[in-house]
Amino acid sequence: MMESLEDSHHRCYYLLSAEDEKAVILAAMVNFHTYTCVRFVPADHAFVKAILVIEKLPGESGCKSYIGFNTPRLTFLNSANCLLHGIIQHELMHVLGFDHEHKRPDRDDFVKVHLENVVGKAYYDSFNKLPWSEVDETVKQTRYDYGSVMHYGWDAFSKGKSKLKTLEALDASALSVMGQRTSLSYSDIKKINVFYGCPEYRPEFAPSITDFGAPSNPFSCNFDQDWCGWRQQMSNLMPAYYKDSGESVPKWKAD
Repeated sequence: MMESLEDSHHRCYYLLSAEDEKAVILAAMVNFHTYTCVRFVPADHAFVKAILVIEKLPGESGCKSYIGFNTPRLTFLNSANCLLHGIIQHELMHVLGFDHEHKRPDRDDFVKVHLENVVGKAYYDSFNKLPWSEVDETVKQTRYDYGSVMHYGWDAFSKGKSKLKTLEALDASALSVMGQRTSLSYSDIKKINVFYGCPEYRPEFAPSITDFGAPSNPFSCNFDQDWCGWRQQMSNLMPAYYKDSGESVPKWKAD
């Protein structure tokens, strides 16, 4: 018997601790539901144990999420700056098993890392290059994407008030999208679909991209305008830099 589309979905059951933030968090999940076979589903306390808990910690600030699934996975959105569309998607990408784009094994061909400008050694792990042996086949099937929602901006974790450069794009034209937190990029969606084996969701349904991964014509792409609109939110205007752990990346099973 042919497997139905609904049966092929990969479901992540979640709980939200703050009902007042529910609308913006659910809105950030829409692109995953529209363009991939991943589904974030509210957990029923009586029947389903949540595998993703999105909550605030008293007295804490910032945004962070574990990488991959190991019940329960916690995603913390502790400040108003976290409740931006692309920032929530950044953390949900971690939950789905994806590390930062600028940690790819081939990153030296695209960016130069200035650890001397990073605020402290505690943040070095966010810039460490991963060996090929530690990345999924998905990385090998997609090119480096400056415009990924998983890429840091040029001044991430920078020392001092002068905002020293911590990531230098070797392609200067990529600066305007590097660190964008508007929404998932073309390659972000492709990686999810390859990683989770989503046969019904193919790249041809996404807009064309430039060499650094942003829509080549964001004013007339095939996705909704919220997905395409890079133009309003450049990396140097977005609070887009957070601590993230580097744990194993098993994918969820379809149920």
